[in-house]
Amino acid sequence: AGAVVAPDPGGHLLRTVTGAGIAAAVMFALAIVAGVGLGDVKLAIPLIASAAWHSWPTAFWAFLAGWAFNAAIVIVAHLLGRRQTHCPLGPPLVLGWIFAISLINL
Repeated sequence: AGAVVAPDPGGHLLRTVTGAGIAAAVMFALAIVAGVGLGDVKLAIPLIASAAWHSWPTAFWAFLAGWAFNAAIVIVAHLLGRRQTHCPLGPPLVLGWIFAISLINL
């Protein structure tokens, strides 16, 4: 039995694969240069891919919002006197993805 492949007139599949590739490249480069954890890299790939399924702006805002939420957490931690050298990026990335999926696609 063979699989039936449905046509993709909206280009969702190509956009999803391209978004995953871009996310992988950017996050892996940041892992090498800036010390981003590989778990964060592995998490960002499906998040950005699923956001790219909707649209390029959704993928962009998901990525940007995740980093913005992380920056806000680091700033608040510094203001409270907590000078930690590592802040997990995973939860802010998920929050950015939720933001982009729910608010950008209204």
